[in-house]
Amino acid sequence: MPRKPERAKNPTTLYRIEFLLNGNDKNALIDHCDTEGVSLQQWLAVVVMSAIREGQGLPRLADGLPLPDAGSVLRAYLAGERVLQPCGRTDCSPSPVDVGGLLFCGECGVRCG
Repeated sequence: MPRKPERAKNPTTLYRIEFLLNGNDKNALIDHCDTEGVSLQQWLAVVVMSAIREGQGLPRLADGLPLPDAGSVLRAYLAGERVLQPCGRTDCSPSPVDVGGLLFCGECGVRCG
């Protein structure tokens, strides 16, 4: 019988979570991660964080554009254009959050790095 989960004593410490999965499902997951271009650990971190954010009523984590660099901001300014953020909006001020080595905007949940 499985043990009852224990709550983390220190919220800033990294914890290992393990679960069992049959070989066919593991191979399918690895193939899926290869096509997405991410590691299995990164993919699992994004899926878990998406579920947590959805439970809290926050936007799901999704792919977006990279954060604009200083050159593209300056180029857009000189051309009189507005710079689009990874979510596609011009008024978003992204606050990058690291999820398993991938960067997401904390405001809109869009991948920005």
